[in-house]
Amino acid sequence: MPMPIDIKDKNFLVADDSSTMRRVVRSCLNRYGASDQNIAEAGDGLEALTILQAKAIDCVLADWNMPNCDGLQLLTKMRQIDRYKHTPFLIFTTESTKEDILTALRAGVNAYMAKPITPELVAKKLNEVFS
Repeated sequence: MPMPIDIKDKNFLVADDSSTMRRVVRSCLNRYGASDQNIAEAGDGLEALTILQAKAIDCVLADWNMPNCDGLQLLTKMRQIDRYKHTPFLIFTTESTKEDILTALRAGVNAYMAKPITPELVAKKLNEVFS
C-alpha cells in the first residue's frame, strides 16, 4: 500500500516492552519513508514520557500492555502536556474485544491496531490520523 501522506520529516515514538515489536513497527515506518533518526524507542510508558519531555514527537505508536506505565496511562499523561494534547496516538495490542476498543477510543486514542501488526495496517492508520 503506497503512503499518500509524507512521513519522512515526522518524528515518531515507538513504545513497547518487546524489542522485537519495536523493531517490527520501526521497519513499518522505515518502509514508508521515516528515517531511523526520526524514530525514538521506549521500553515502557515511563521511558516514553521522558522522551516526550526531551524531544518533539509528531506521533506515538504504543503497546497497550507495558510494565510501569501502560499505553492508556501513557496517553492520559501525554494529553496533560500542552504540546501533546492533539498529537496522534496509535495503540496496538492483543486485546481486541469491542469493550477494549471502546475503552481506548474513550481515552482519546486516534487509532487502534490489533496485533499482529503489518506494514499495510500501520500505513492505513497513519493515513487516517494524518489526513
